[in-house]
Amino acid sequence: MATDKKITDLNHIQLSDLDTQNDSMVIVNTSESKKITPDELMTNRIKSLNTYNHGHIDNMVKITQGEYDTLVSTNAVVATTLYVITI
Repeated sequence: MATDKKITDLNHIQLSDLDTQNDSMVIVNTSESKKITPDELMTNRIKSLNTYNHGHIDNMVKITQGEYDTLVSTNAVVATTLYVITI
């Protein structure tokens, strides 16, 4: 269970501690607080590039270098997909 702390008292998170699909971050504006997962934040940011830059990114996929190399060698890379290659 989470405990109440001031933001300045929180520890920095390590990437290995982050569950990008289930952990939540809080976004605060003047009238309300909202939560979003890191995955949702990144996916929505990538898709918003369509609006700001007239880009055409419709999808984001996390794959290995080998999987990406296979897509390239078989001419199966999709131009409207952002590929995030895991290490």
